[in-house]
Amino acid sequence: MRRTVFVFPRAALAAAQAGASDRVAAAQRRSVIKDAERAGLNRDGARWLDDATAGVLAALAGGREATASELRSELPVLDASIDYGVGKSWGGKVPFAPRVMTVLSASGQVLRASNNGSWRISRPNWVRTASWLGEEIEPRSESEGLRDLVEMWLRAFGPGTEADIKWWLGSTIKAVRGALTELAAVEVDLDGRVGYLLPDDVDPAPSAEPWGALLPSLDPTTMGWYEREWYLGPYKQQLFDTSGNAGPTAWWDGRVVGTWWQSDDGAVRLHMLEDAGKEASAFSPPKLLGSRNGWKVCGCCRGSPRHWPRPWLPDSSAILQCRPIRMFEAHHDVGLERDLGLVCEQWGDRPTVVGESAPLECTPGHPQVDGRIERDAAAEEHRSCHDKHVIG
Repeated sequence: MRRTVFVFPRAALAAAQAGASDRVAAAQRRSVIKDAERAGLNRDGARWLDDATAGVLAALAGGREATASELRSELPVLDASIDYGVGKSWGGKVPFAPRVMTVLSASGQVLRASNNGSWRISRPNWVRTASWLGEEIEPRSESEGLRDLVEMWLRAFGPGTEADIKWWLGSTIKAVRGALTELAAVEVDLDGRVGYLLPDDVDPAPSAEPWGALLPSLDPTTMGWYEREWYLGPYKQQLFDTSGNAGPTAWWDGRVVGTWWQSDDGAVRLHMLEDAGKEASAFSPPKLLGSRNGWKVCGCCRGSPRHWPRPWLPDSSAILQCRPIRMFEAHHDVGLERDLGLVCEQWGDRPTVVGESAPLECTPGHPQVDGRIERDAAAEEHRSCHDKHVIG
């Protein structure tokens, strides 16, 4: 997609692979080949990469799981690096092993399996896709995958504009228009802009009681559209960082009206950016992992109002599993990945797992991973600033 980690239900895996991940894999393959030649690993960078990927797949045969470090120690071809940012403060040697794993994962040949560490640290074991899922990912054409992804987006986020869909997919206007044509999407007026809905989703939405929600950093609802003025208002500078990443948001009746964080004593602190009216003021911020007076909270954050809160997981007995009312299932939990299937890749010095859309229904269950996962400084997938992931 946009080099963001997305979690998909297994039924959507083929569409995600064909419609987005294969494109990312091709781009990453070209990048690695170019840098392998530049680093002097081989005059034929494609041959070097083919040897490296073949070695990894052979090492993971028979359902074996292994870390990138283990694979690098076993496969001399992976024990290579390239100098980035020579003379710069952020410069240094960047290993090729994580980039080879990115090519393999983006192409659907390997997946992250179990993790060596807490949920806040990314130290994955890698496994062959067929071993983890019990079968290879079904091959699809790019146009089929794009069509299905656009259909999923319209059902979850529609109506939306071509610009919204293009940005979300990380694709092109031409590809988006082709998918909209295949879906026979219906044009609607969005305050003078042309938007689209699926033909079976054109009935007026039923009226709903006013609702409030506290959503975590990078929640798909906040990040779901490119054109955000209709729900974000004038608060982009307060709630988004310079790379376009959303922080925690407080919503009232379909609009962002503030932000929130969680203090060290577990209390949820709400900071309103505007007066949302008497109905909203009657709702008190929820207690730790609680829902009171209509406010729903998914995920827990600890931090200060000036900085993005970092995810924090309390005692597992109180963990909530959050499910969206209108969004495809998207849980990230190691125990669930085998059933759901997962196309995921890592970029930059912090991986990102996107949470879920609102409004939310919270029930006891598995932990939900939202926002940014804090990363151990020694994690080998660290990349230079040159390669940093940017959302938006």
